[in-house]
Parts: sequence; structure tokens; C-alpha cells
Amino acid sequence: MGPRRKSVIEDELREFKLEIEQKWQQYMNQIKQEIKTIKEDYQERIRTVENEYKEKLTEIEKNCASAQKYASNCVQQQNTFHTTEITKPVFFGNNKDMQPIDFINRLEEYFAIKQIYVDEKIIVVGDCLRSTAHNWFSTIRFQLSNYEEFKKAFIDEYWSERYRFKYGVNV
Repeated sequence: MGPRRKSVIEDELREFKLEIEQKWQQYMNQIKQEIKTIKEDYQERIRTVENEYKEKLTEIEKNCASAQKYASNCVQQQNTFHTTEITKPVFFGNNKDMQPIDFINRLEEYFAIKQIYVDEKIIVVGDCLRSTAHNWFSTIRFQLSNYEEFKKAFIDEYWSERYRFKYGVNV
């Protein structure tokens, strides 16, 4: 191999090396650009997700604050309940009692002031009846499912025509 041939091969190798380095540089630039684009895309996605979660967190905090305020108001209202002192009316079922209609009215006032729940009313009624009235209630209690049924049965029993005549009340 002559010096000229050697020089041509060396020149071709340099050109080939230069071409490979240029292509390698182009590929590297493309890869860097793709990485940059992907990175920017994912950073934008991350910002979007962060903003969504910040909004949701803010909404949850507002709802929590609202719920705490509501609960606080409920506690304050509950603390104001039952502050009025009132005794339960008592009914014995004899002629020395208050009139049956007065008993019902006082009982309903008691329910209102003490904020008695609907399901508790029939239990409180049983506690307000004594003597003959309690015996009567004990015999019909299993037939009653709520206060309104008690009220109707009570009025039928204690405010019938016979009792109104006995008490001298005209209706």
C-alpha cells in the first residue's frame, strides 16, 4: 500500500468518522429535544394535577370549616335546649285531677319545651300517668304505636260524654 492510498483511506476514515459524529450529534440533539418536550409535558401535567388537588383540598377545608361551624351551632343550640324548668304533668285518672284536655295540653307543652322526640313521647306519657290512669295505660300500651294513638285513646277514655257530664263541662 502506497502512501497515497494510505492517505486516501485515512481521509475516507476521517470523513466517515466526521459523518458518524455529526449523525450521532443529530441523534443526541433529537433525543435531548424529545426529552425536553416530554419533561415539559409532564411538568405541565404535574402542575395541572397539583392545581386540581389544591382546589379539592380548598373545597374540603371549606366544607370541613362549614361542618365544624354547623356542629358548633348545633352544640350551642343543644346547650340552650332544656334550660326552661318545667315539671312533667301528672294524671291519676280520678275526679281530683286536672281535666283530661288540660293534661293533654300541658303534656304537649312539656314535649315542646323539652324537645322530646316523637319516638320518646309514648315513654314519657307512661311516666306521667299514675294510679288508675297508669293501670289503664298498662293494659292498652301494647296496642299503641305512637303518641297520637295514645292521645285518641286517652280522650276516648277520660273525656267521654260521661266524664264531661261528671265534670260539668259542655262541649
